[in-house]
Amino acid sequence: MNNIYEECGKMHGLSTSTIRTYWKSYLLLGELPYETKLREKKLRKKYNWLPKNSKITVDELDILNDIVTHNPLLYLDEIAVQFGFRTNKYFLPSTIWRYLTRYLALSLKILRKRAEQQCAIDEHMFKQALQVLLQNDPERLILVDETHKDRNTARRKKGWGRRNTRGAETILTEWYKCSVRYTLIAAADINGFIECACDTLRRDVIDHNDTNTRKAMTNLLEVDQPSTGASGTVDGEYFVQWVRKKLCPVLGNYERGEPRSVVVLDNASIHHSDEVVDLIHATGAVIIYSAPYSPTLNPIENYFSMYKKYLKNLGEVAFQEFNWDTSHTAALGSVTRDNGIRYYRSCGIPGAWNVRTTDEIIYK
Repeated sequence: MNNIYEECGKMHGLSTSTIRTYWKSYLLLGELPYETKLREKKLRKKYNWLPKNSKITVDELDILNDIVTHNPLLYLDEIAVQFGFRTNKYFLPSTIWRYLTRYLALSLKILRKRAEQQCAIDEHMFKQALQVLLQNDPERLILVDETHKDRNTARRKKGWGRRNTRGAETILTEWYKCSVRYTLIAAADINGFIECACDTLRRDVIDHNDTNTRKAMTNLLEVDQPSTGASGTVDGEYFVQWVRKKLCPVLGNYERGEPRSVVVLDNASIHHSDEVVDLIHATGAVIIYSAPYSPTLNPIENYFSMYKKYLKNLGEVAFQEFNWDTSHTAALGSVTRDNGIRYYRSCGIPGAWNVRTTDEIIYK
């Protein structure tokens, strides 16, 4: 980190300590030091701030902990003001910082959002069931889910512009291009995406209510598109056909301990149909449904993230009509076995730490 401070200092003609002070101020207060001083003058006139060495009592410390626990997004000055509202004592942000770090053992962390509907009990039950089914063999697991490639997926958000144009955006003027959009139904295991089991359903050229365009549409399943639903969406009928023609041929037999014999599905309604369950069970594989609102437990979400990152590196030009399928195939291949092992570990898949990556094999 010090190297970064030094480089920034050289770039702007400032000392390393000054850059460090600016950065710390931005993290704690969301602004630069001179902006803080201007605002503090207004706050001092509005509230009666206590001296710098004032002490917070044990009871007041509980109030401070309650404020930060219920809203960890607050900046220091916001915490100080809320603390003043509840105790009628307005401590300086520096005092608040000292008590947060020394007495409450708190520090700034990267925040990760999750849905309020997420249930710890459901997550625990899912992890336990996965432990029993896999028997510490992550090769048995196969992941199934859908994602969308829209017009913004391959669009790069930043570009080069002139300096000293603060607040101004760089505008790229060009003819509007209709980038290919599709829904990707994917199956993946610890080795990455299973390419022969992945299918794309175009979202921008099909009208499901138009029989002629449906029959003219060529897709990997070699069946007519379903006649209901929005353009390019996956409904129950289409998903059943995909399971029959794409997923089942790559599944293994669970009783014989074969790879890809434990199928992880999310809680979408089309995944619960009796026909889907019967088709999968007929191959000898078993099904486990992931905990609701818990995408961090499913490695395929990381696969999709890496897939879309690859698409963004290619840019929008790669997704015009003439070569989009080639770009899509290359993006699928960007997820390697080493990536899969690391994503399995980060999601807590049982037995993932028993499988070694290429680097671990070489340097052991």
